[in-house]
Amino acid sequence: MWQLLLSIPAALAAPDAAVLSAAWTAVSQEHAANGRVPVSLKLDDFEQLAKGEVVRRLLPGEGVLAAQGAIYSPHSPSRIWVTIQDPEHLNLAREDLPLQRLPGSTAARRLNYQMVKTPWPLADRQQVFTVEANAGLYASSEKRVWERSVALADRALAADADPDAVWLEHLAGGFVVVSVPEGGSLTVLRIEADPGGRVPADIVSRLSSVTLGRSLKRLRTYAESAAAHYDAGHDTVLYPDGQPMVPGTF
Repeated sequence: MWQLLLSIPAALAAPDAAVLSAAWTAVSQEHAANGRVPVSLKLDDFEQLAKGEVVRRLLPGEGVLAAQGAIYSPHSPSRIWVTIQDPEHLNLAREDLPLQRLPGSTAARRLNYQMVKTPWPLADRQQVFTVEANAGLYASSEKRVWERSVALADRALAADADPDAVWLEHLAGGFVVVSVPEGGSLTVLRIEADPGGRVPADIVSRLSSVTLGRSLKRLRTYAESAAAHYDAGHDTVLYPDGQPMVPGTF
């Protein structure tokens, strides 16, 4: 089950598999040296991505769940980046994942509290985590790789934590966005988590697979409206190197 490869049909045309594979190969060594979010892509993944599909894979892990997904989007890395850097925008359709930005957050490093609503009979989960861009990788890859990683933070920072919810014991992963020279971008999302408590592995796998798929599809959907949404009245979003993204320039 951990090796199962799933795909979601999509209506978006993509470059052929060789083009997508070449885009990743061109930056894979740089990412391996300076990236924080592991990426594992196989030849079959590029074949599916070239057909306009969203690819998900559950990965084997020791005590934690590891899941990875990838999509091709015709949108530029800038539009994808604005979307994933804007939790309020993404959260419009995620009533099951309410998100609260905590004091101490900055435009470059966000500190969040999140409640994860789970179906009965599971107890809800909660987490305090940081979100941070990898400026070093952005520079060393000549702006071809945009990476945003997450990590657990001190749970005591959540003043309004739910006393009945279970704390996540482990959280890591994030987004890796790769520029495709022929146009568009390849986005990889990896999640590593230990949900805490006693949860059967097959239930955790199914829930995470669904969450991963929803997140990837939502990302692509919102990226279409990112430029219009991110106007002059919006809170500033930064490029991975900390420079502000100027509305109307992407």
